[in-house]
Amino acid sequence: MSNSSSTDLDQLRTRLEKLESKIYGVHENCECHEDHSQSRNTLTDRSGQSDVSAVAAESILSRGRASVDSTRSDNGFLACIRNGWARTNNMSVFDHGSTAVAFSNIRGGSESFSIVGGHGAPGLIVCGTGQVVGSSDKYMSVANEASWRSIVSQGISGSQLTLFGCKVAAGTDGANFLQRVANALRKPVGGWTGDVWCNPSQIWGTGSFIVVQPGSFVEPVEAPELFVAEKEMTVFHLPTPDGVEEIPATDIRAVNFTPVGNLPHSPTAFSARGGQALSIVELVDFAHPLVTNDKPGAILVGILTITYEVKNEERMVSFRVLAYSLLQDIRFPNTYYNASSKLIEFLQKRR
Repeated sequence: MSNSSSTDLDQLRTRLEKLESKIYGVHENCECHEDHSQSRNTLTDRSGQSDVSAVAAESILSRGRASVDSTRSDNGFLACIRNGWARTNNMSVFDHGSTAVAFSNIRGGSESFSIVGGHGAPGLIVCGTGQVVGSSDKYMSVANEASWRSIVSQGISGSQLTLFGCKVAAGTDGANFLQRVANALRKPVGGWTGDVWCNPSQIWGTGSFIVVQPGSFVEPVEAPELFVAEKEMTVFHLPTPDGVEEIPATDIRAVNFTPVGNLPHSPTAFSARGGQALSIVELVDFAHPLVTNDKPGAILVGILTITYEVKNEERMVSFRVLAYSLLQDIRFPNTYYNASSKLIEFLQKRR
């Protein structure tokens, strides 16, 4: 690479980091929650970005155009990002109920970059049905490319598109998806490999922000591994109104999973008992809950129910499985648990 190209790329990185801080409120190396900290990273991986000029980066820093899934019945993430971006002086914000309306909203303006906001998962973003994947005209993935390719190919405002939802860019599914969108759009497309979150004062993402160029190849970047299941569980921790209940792992009797929505490759329902049930529970970090009022932009994959025994009485507790790797306690909705990639693999093998 020439000295001039190297200088342009360095300038681009600096400007994109400023943009990210300005639009998403990202702060590097910030401990974000009691009980379980995680970093809110800046653009730590910039695969496929080398062809973007510093001139393009300069234009990105001016005004943006965003369209947000108009669903009001999700977990509050959509209203949060809509309000957050609306408060930003350099953002024009619109609502959409389908992929076609989303791209119509971000087309034809004079803004320098565009964003589509919705709930996501690796290689997928919802465009009209909130946390639950609906009909093919209301989400985007490689599986339904025929439904959105001609819409996307009509273009957008500005020089780059960001698909803002949890883990949209993660892994092979995410890299392939961003590549297909970039090829159809003929412009760079970016997304996060980790979860994206929102609170009234901040919109932020985790993992790496990947930008893919049209016609290029990008190496997949996996979602950050926030829990590694290495030890056998001896105690199952559950929050209660009075604290935490500690249940011997041997008292776990069964695990049931029920898929939700119309995922293009939906995992199948399953039941497990005894040792197999315990081996599934061990893939979730129940010892370190993430307690927060922040809202994640993750699709609802299904419901995981754990049956356990206390004094010869069977009890059940259920969790929403979000984007395959984050569990939300249904009884205490502000309590989340990170799952090992082995749980993701287990669920996705059952698709």
